[in-house]
Amino acid sequence: MGKDTLCFSKTAKFLFDEGQVVAVNRFSGKWMRFSRECYEYLLKGIDAGLSADGFLECFMDENDKAYIQKLIDGLQRIGVVTDVAQREREEEPYLESVQFSLTNRCNLQCKHCIASATGMAGEDPLSTDDIKAIIDKLVSCRVKTIILSGGEPLVRKDFLEILRYIKKADKKIEISLMTNALLITESNVREIVDCVEDVDISLDGYDEETCRRIRGKNVYGRVLKSIELLQKNGMSKIALSMVSLGNDVESDRKFNELCKRLNVTPMIRRLSYMGRAKENEGYLRSLEKNTQLTEMAEIPAEKARSATKACSCKAGIRVINIDECGDIYPCNTFTACMKKIGNVIEIDSLYDFLKGRMNSTDDNEMSFFKFNPYYEEICKECNLRYFCWTCPYATMDYLNENADYSRYCEGMKAFLTPIIWGEKYERV
Repeated sequence: MGKDTLCFSKTAKFLFDEGQVVAVNRFSGKWMRFSRECYEYLLKGIDAGLSADGFLECFMDENDKAYIQKLIDGLQRIGVVTDVAQREREEEPYLESVQFSLTNRCNLQCKHCIASATGMAGEDPLSTDDIKAIIDKLVSCRVKTIILSGGEPLVRKDFLEILRYIKKADKKIEISLMTNALLITESNVREIVDCVEDVDISLDGYDEETCRRIRGKNVYGRVLKSIELLQKNGMSKIALSMVSLGNDVESDRKFNELCKRLNVTPMIRRLSYMGRAKENEGYLRSLEKNTQLTEMAEIPAEKARSATKACSCKAGIRVINIDECGDIYPCNTFTACMKKIGNVIEIDSLYDFLKGRMNSTDDNEMSFFKFNPYYEEICKECNLRYFCWTCPYATMDYLNENADYSRYCEGMKAFLTPIIWGEKYERV
């Protein structure tokens, strides 16, 4: 088999509806609809070991040949069709991003913290040398982005030393910082800005009162001062996040307005009742509000179609989470509800560990994978399943709170069916 032999990408998935096929790239979420007839022709070409050019030569009619060329170009563009050489490269392990919790200590005791971060006292399980050894292993796996989190990462006295070490190990690595921003000062801000590409700050409110209910007194104003300090020193990529309590459209609007005034990116997150959030569930539920927009804007069909993406979860394969003990999880949201899949300190070769996971679904009796639509455990008979459930953790969280999800299902089918399947046959 030649290196230019046509084949499906490692990330290719397909849905079927009578005479139509939807091809999906499970890592990018990009997708494309075409006829079942063309799909069958494509299968025959792949089975015959043809190259793209050889496959095209099978069609005598020039119009057919032009259409098939356009089809292959489209499928290659979204990463569904490739060749053997490219597919071999796809199977080489590398890490797009790693969220690394440097500590579980924190200078705040937020009521919704799913990590149940502890106070400032105590020793961190990982020493400075341990962290440097982990960074070396991440570099060997061509990691693109390291997200430093906690707890609060700045409580570590060696935090700046860790930043310097990452940049020395590989200058191309992008560092993201997740922080409450209270420990950013005149003495450390310059070095943080020099080493870090972007900063994600948790605020959880749009004024002093709403922030106080979650994060405590006198946090709101201090965070705003830290944002000003970062911006004054050249940090332009700042995201500000707020946890959503209930379906409170009015609070979301006020938070978005605050972010616009501050010239930062708003991030509104769904609250998961785990860790300390579970302990404080009664209190947090009492804060929930339900306000609605007075008018619902209708989204044009073509805009809705272009904005619709399939699930693009790469957790456990191209993305991992490392906690403050060195334990590895598919992503940070699953650290509170599943067993670790390994420990980075104990693993001799992280490269070999990731390579062995490329086709693995043997994690904690499917506690993670059964909520990932690409492993065909959830809604496996539905031809919209790759588009309905876009995050395995959000899926699990929703189903835990809503045993009967028939209304959700009905609503998603009504919205997605005309977008995904549209006409019974559509040319590329």
